[in-house]
Amino acid sequence: MSYYDSNCAKLVKEYTQSVSISFKGHKNCVTSCSYSPCGKYVMSGSNDSTVKIWSVEDEECVKTIQLPNMITSCSYSPCGQYAAITYCNKDDTFMMVSINTGKTVKEFIGHQDTVASCAFTPCGKKMVTSSYDHTVKIWDVDTCKCLITITTPNSRSNVISTNGVYIAWTGKVWDIENGKCVGYLNGDHITSYTFTPCGKSVIYGDGKGCLMMFNIKTNKVTKIGKHDGLITSCSVSSCGKYLAASSINSRVIVWHIDKKTWLKVIKNYESIVNQCSFSPCGRFIVSCSVDGLIKIHNIYFINEMNDQIDEILLTHKIENPSLPHDKAFEKMVRSWFVDCV
Repeated sequence: MSYYDSNCAKLVKEYTQSVSISFKGHKNCVTSCSYSPCGKYVMSGSNDSTVKIWSVEDEECVKTIQLPNMITSCSYSPCGQYAAITYCNKDDTFMMVSINTGKTVKEFIGHQDTVASCAFTPCGKKMVTSSYDHTVKIWDVDTCKCLITITTPNSRSNVISTNGVYIAWTGKVWDIENGKCVGYLNGDHITSYTFTPCGKSVIYGDGKGCLMMFNIKTNKVTKIGKHDGLITSCSVSSCGKYLAASSINSRVIVWHIDKKTWLKVIKNYESIVNQCSFSPCGRFIVSCSVDGLIKIHNIYFINEMNDQIDEILLTHKIENPSLPHDKAFEKMVRSWFVDCV
């Protein structure tokens, strides 16, 4: 194989490789993971009381932030310069830290029990938290003051999601401006939520492994698919076409939302997958698991093979596939794809 062909083969491998990176460094279960807004870094929180920042390009940990106790969640700010971190503590506070320095820049006080989950709104001006005190609070990031408190005494779940207009929590959709309920979700012990990029729908998973989509305007519920175990997390790609869902059966399944069919099953886990999340570009998924590992998967779909082949051929200046040499080269590229899948 020539140098030219060898380079093209490497490019094909990049498209089709299933597991790109595996990060090792936490000493206990990893409870939370997410991409930075730029897509160059991954943040993870663990029961070993640390939050780690990983460089995707260098495949290494570039910063470790030590906390007093187990991390319950961590989330990037939209600007990527800060992180909201919640952890098990006695005073029931949570903090916002600088990614560059690892130091606390703001502290939020108001919950009456451990803060379990946190999320910035897309504008970055507000933050939403849930707690074991059966409340969700909406905070002003600049002043650290609580703007609204929503209480549901019998809530069993502390998982939340927000798109800046609504909050999904405890099987309901809430208006972030006034804290009023605007929709009810059908499900058996809902365990995960994520909003579609357009903000019109919320997708959620439940204890029986069902994945559903709720249209906020029409209140219509559509079933997307089903796992064979409780859903631990779900994430929608930036284009809005694909859904990644993890479950206690130690796998991540990628679904086509409109077609309601699965496209890829990622099985190479040895323990429960706690969370999965798409990269900003939508081509990768980061996941974390009970065994302390963080993995990044390069998502390759068979039905998009021709588009990716066209991109590779264009990159290598194959503009006229009818020519004998170019036609033979295109055939070789397609065979590489088949071998890699």
